[in-house]
Amino acid sequence: MARLLILLIVLGGLWWFLYWFSRTPATQVARVLRRVALWGGIGVLAIATLSGRLNPIFALLAAAITLGLRVLYLLQMLPMLQRALQSLGFGGLAGKASGKTSDSDGRGMSRDDALAILGLEAEAGSALEPEQIRAAHRRLMQKLHPDRGGSDYLAAQINAAKTRLLGD
Repeated sequence: MARLLILLIVLGGLWWFLYWFSRTPATQVARVLRRVALWGGIGVLAIATLSGRLNPIFALLAAAITLGLRVLYLLQMLPMLQRALQSLGFGGLAGKASGKTSDSDGRGMSRDDALAILGLEAEAGSALEPEQIRAAHRRLMQKLHPDRGGSDYLAAQINAAKTRLLGD
């Protein structure tokens, strides 16, 4: 009989919480839930301390710190892993994830994108001189060529921008 009473109290509390959750503004819900999480955590720590069961919490905390440090290390290595995949020919994976694909011939690139990549600005009604485009291309390739520490992806984008603007 006591279990049935506890079940009814829990179900009633859940129903009241759902009703309150649906009628209360989101900012107030967030504030109350943060407060409940804080005091709930303090309560769990107090009960664990009083009952002598604090060791599993410390073990979980140590494991979480170690796991967090490993995740941070992997996130720092992510750009290097992307460059390694691109150099092995799997560069399309990174492009598809960001919603962009690399066109080596520049057909999928707009004129404004090509100008932005090369760092050029076209005045309204006037065309850029081909020599200006070639000079900007040369300047960027000297800095970002894969043989000088740049990436294959950047070099391909610079070449595609030049191709798009010159129509070669």
